[in-house]
Amino acid sequence: MLRSLLTFSLPALKLVFALCLCISPALEAQATSHLGADGKSKSAVRIKSTRSPEADALFNQLKSQMGKGILFGHQNATLYGRGWHSAKGAPPDSCDIKESTGCYPAVYGWDFNTIWNPMVPESKIPQKLAHLRSLIKKASKRGGIHAFSWHMWNPVTKQNFYDTTPAVKHILPGGNKHEWFKKELRRIADFFRSLKDDRGNPIPVIFRPFHEHNLKCFWWSLAHCSKKQHSQLFEFTVRHLRDHLGVRNALYAISPSGKSIHSQEDYLSIAPDLDLVDVLGIDYYDISNKQPVKVLEHVVRLSKKYNKIAALTECGYKKGLGEAPHDYYTQNFLKPFKNSSLAKEIAFCMVWQNASAESYWIPVKGDPHLKDFLNFCRDPFIILRKD
Repeated sequence: MLRSLLTFSLPALKLVFALCLCISPALEAQATSHLGADGKSKSAVRIKSTRSPEADALFNQLKSQMGKGILFGHQNATLYGRGWHSAKGAPPDSCDIKESTGCYPAVYGWDFNTIWNPMVPESKIPQKLAHLRSLIKKASKRGGIHAFSWHMWNPVTKQNFYDTTPAVKHILPGGNKHEWFKKELRRIADFFRSLKDDRGNPIPVIFRPFHEHNLKCFWWSLAHCSKKQHSQLFEFTVRHLRDHLGVRNALYAISPSGKSIHSQEDYLSIAPDLDLVDVLGIDYYDISNKQPVKVLEHVVRLSKKYNKIAALTECGYKKGLGEAPHDYYTQNFLKPFKNSSLAKEIAFCMVWQNASAESYWIPVKGDPHLKDFLNFCRDPFIILRKD
């Protein structure tokens, strides 16, 4: 090795030294062992980009949270609710959970579909981004955690995400929509990198694109592309954001529907490369959490095996709280968790948005579910955030 180095010119040695200095704080080499195509063990060195200190802190916070109570979240909690919208004249800091309980959610769900879709004129996007950024910054001051989903409209037809015209192959490398897809990822990267607190430090986020891919309803579902293509899509998304676009403040989550998962093997069989995943989640809407709890027991075991965070990334009564029994939150939601020594170790759960009086998951004043929800929130096992 020394002899080889001595044959380098001085400029070349300087370049090597400079590259080492540049790489060392941003990358770590990890020796791994894996099975090759012949089934024999082969050693390899995997170069893995490190996260920002803030993203590392979020990972460690959520990892240490497991087993100490569930952080409770709500989709679009301060963006809109029943009868109000934060961008359309609602009082500052409006929030249905806050109105009902006096506390804010511990986890805030957001979706890029509210900004980037064909129904939003390009001229309106900067204003929408600025508004969302301000909501995120306020929530962060309260100790809130941010989880982003992406109901991306079909890239081929420009129809909504329920248009199942095959599209995945078109946005993968070599596809005729790949360059367009990279531009979309750049917009996401620019937004993630723009999230700063009052001191100028990055605000960490969780990103869970292409969720519930084992259902049939989305264009990215396994029913409309191969398992390999879906994994390639997730893996390209993570690597491009992280390694090419410099996003360091993100953790990455997968969240298949739990309804077809009955074992750890079922979960792993539809998962991408777990080296690129920080949060193992499931989405599960049902009349009771008894079934989701069984699935989460498998997910918690996997999170321990692979050093990941376990979460119930979307959940709630399957058609909204309006059709649920009045004691849903304490008896059908909380009780099954507390009766499972494994499932109750998830770090967080999140219910869906309050879109209207007919479609909502958080009760407000005057709702017959409110009394039970307040008892649910008073349980020490459920964690919210005070202002």
